[in-house]
Amino acid sequence: MFENLPLFILISTIVALLFLLILAAIILASKHAKLRTKILKDGESAKAKIIQAQHTGGIVNGVNYGISFVLEVQPKNKKSYQATARAMVPAVSLPKYQPGTVVQVKFNPANPSRVIILSLA
Repeated sequence: MFENLPLFILISTIVALLFLLILAAIILASKHAKLRTKILKDGESAKAKIIQAQHTGGIVNGVNYGISFVLEVQPKNKKSYQATARAMVPAVSLPKYQPGTVVQVKFNPANPSRVIILSLA
């Protein structure tokens, strides 16, 4: 009756860990979405020059690439600064998001390192 008990415990533990990982991913995604919504609603607009663009390794639906950007954010009437941002970029648009390109961004004035790329400027 109990000969499969260790296997049952192992499988139960794996299932529980997977559940916890999925739950943590959902919570993090929800938190990220709330921060993004707050920046879109309350953030300051600025232009930013792309200093560096690097593929993160993420690909969604085979055509949208995760890109990590180093930006020189240029707020109106404030000193420019460097920040990083991540975005999903369609493969056909990748040539548009190269170093030297100016993009429109929004940033959190209370924490200027939080930047969202809106579009090409």
